[in-house]
Amino acid sequence: MIVGILLKNYFDVSVKNYPPTIQNGLENQAINAITELNYQFDINTFHDPEGFEFTYSANITDPDAQGWLNFDNKTRTFSGKPNNPICSEKNYTNIEVIAEDSCGHIISDFFDIQVTNEKPRINKNLINQRINSTGFQHGLILTTKQEHGTPPQSSCSETIAIKLTAIDDCNYQTEQFFDIIINKTNVTLSKELNDENYNVDELFSFSFDEDTFIDPREMGLTYSIKLSNGSETPDWIHFNSNDRTFFGTTEGCTDDIIIEIIAEDYCKVNASGEFHLQITNRKPQQSQHLKNQVCQESESFTLNFEQDLFIDPEQSEIDYEIGRSGNKQLPDWIKFDQESLSVSGVCEGDETSIDIDIIGYDDCRESGKASFNLKINLNEEESFSLFEGTMLYVSISIISLIVFSFLLLSVIFILKKKKKHNLRKNNNNKTITLEQYYKNKKNNQSFDRYTESEQEFDITSDSGL
Repeated sequence: MIVGILLKNYFDVSVKNYPPTIQNGLENQAINAITELNYQFDINTFHDPEGFEFTYSANITDPDAQGWLNFDNKTRTFSGKPNNPICSEKNYTNIEVIAEDSCGHIISDFFDIQVTNEKPRINKNLINQRINSTGFQHGLILTTKQEHGTPPQSSCSETIAIKLTAIDDCNYQTEQFFDIIINKTNVTLSKELNDENYNVDELFSFSFDEDTFIDPREMGLTYSIKLSNGSETPDWIHFNSNDRTFFGTTEGCTDDIIIEIIAEDYCKVNASGEFHLQITNRKPQQSQHLKNQVCQESESFTLNFEQDLFIDPEQSEIDYEIGRSGNKQLPDWIKFDQESLSVSGVCEGDETSIDIDIIGYDDCRESGKASFNLKINLNEEESFSLFEGTMLYVSISIISLIVFSFLLLSVIFILKKKKKHNLRKNNNNKTITLEQYYKNKKNNQSFDRYTESEQEFDITSDSGL
C-alpha cells in the first residue's frame, strides 16, 4: 500500500499600480491685456504606466484669475479674457493642472499666465510725401494718415525727415520714419515782352507789366538784365528793378540790341524773357539845292558848296565825297577838294554831259546824295569848200595810183629776174599746157618746159610759177 503525503506552500501575489508621471511639462503663457487666452495643453503632458486615461482638473488659486480663467477638462483647454484694468500688467502664477488615473493616483504640473501691455506694431510702412513749395490757401491741409501740415511760402526745395511716433493709451509707443520732399515751384513768363524802336540820340523810357512774370509763392520777384549773349548792357541803358523801368538816351549807330530780363524768386528760381531794342541812325538830309554847271571845252569850272549841304539829324560831322551816277568812273580831270568843298577841273571834250554826285556821310557812314549836271560845250572845228575837198580827193587818188604802179612794176621785175635765174632745159624739150602743168603738179610729176602764147617758162617740180 502506497501512502501519499500532500505538501502545501503559499506565496503572495502583490498587484501594484504605478503612479502617473509628467512627460511634457506645461508651457507658460503670455497674452496681451485685450487678447483672449486659448491654451490647450498636450495630451501627452502626463504619462500613466498602465495606460489608464486621466481625469483632469485645474486648481486656480489667484482670485483675480478665478473671475475670467476657465478650464474645460474634456478638451484640456484654458480660455478667457483678462479683466484686469487696461495698461496694467499682471502675472498669474502657479496655475495647477491635476491628472488623476482610474486608481486614484494623482499627478500635477504648474504654469504661469503673464498678461502684458504690448507696444503698438507697424502694420504698414509710411510712404515718402512730395509736395510743392507753393503757398496754400488758408485752412488747406496736407494729410498722410495721422500727420498734417502746410509748408510755409518761404520753403524752398528741401527734404525733411519726419519721425512718426505712435503712442497707445498705456503710454507704449513705436516709431516709423518718412520724408517730406518739397519741390521748387518755377517762376513762369506769362506775357511776351514788346520790342522797342528808337532813333540814335533819342531819350527813351518804358516799362513792362508787373504780371509779365508769375511767382506761385507770391513772395515777390527781383529783376535783373543782361544782353542775350551774356554780356553786360551798354552804359547808356539804365534799369530800375523796383518799378521795372528802362530809361536812357540811345547812342551809337543803327543796331539791334537783344535784352534779356531775368525774374528771380525767394528760392533763387528764375525765368527769363527777351525783347529787341532797335536803334535807328537816320540818314543825313539835303538842305540846299545844287545848280547844274556849264563849261567850254578846255576851260575850267568850279562848283563850291557849303558844309551844311547835308544836315545830320543826330548832329554828327558830315564828311563829303564825290562820285558818278550808276557807279561810273569820273574823268580824271574832275577834282574834289575836301577842305574847300569845291568840285573843279579843266573840261575835256570826251563827253558832253556828266552827272556828278556829292555824297555826305555821318559818323555811322549813313549817307545822303545830292547831284548836279556838268554840260560841256565843244569847240568849233575849221571847215573847207566842196571844191577844195574834191581837189584834195583827186590829188590823193593820183598819188595813190602812181605809188601803186611803181610797186606793181617792181614786183614784176623781181619775179621775172627770179624765174630766169631758175630756167633749165629738159632733155626731152617737152611742151605742156598750163592746165596740164597744174594737174601733173598735183600728182607730183616733174616737167621741164611750158610754152603758151609765145611765153616760155622752164618748170621743175620743186619750183612754182
